[in-house]
Amino acid sequence: MGAGANHRIYQGDDGLWYYRVRGSQDVGPFNSRLEAEQKLTRQMRLWTGSAGPLAAWPKDWRPGRLFRRSANRQP
Repeated sequence: MGAGANHRIYQGDDGLWYYRVRGSQDVGPFNSRLEAEQKLTRQMRLWTGSAGPLAAWPKDWRPGRLFRRSANRQP
């Protein structure tokens, strides 16, 4: 796991483990730090997979396609 990911994992007041993603969204709970690390690593691999970050966007929702459609519309 990348060095920057360690600050994303924390233990909550309930004694369980969580990780934080962009937008201050908390994911968890997990029973151990190791489990939280593994889930975060898996999530990061999905986001940055070989197809790139746009792989998670449905075809019609990709930002470039949306902007292209709106630019071609006539008033």
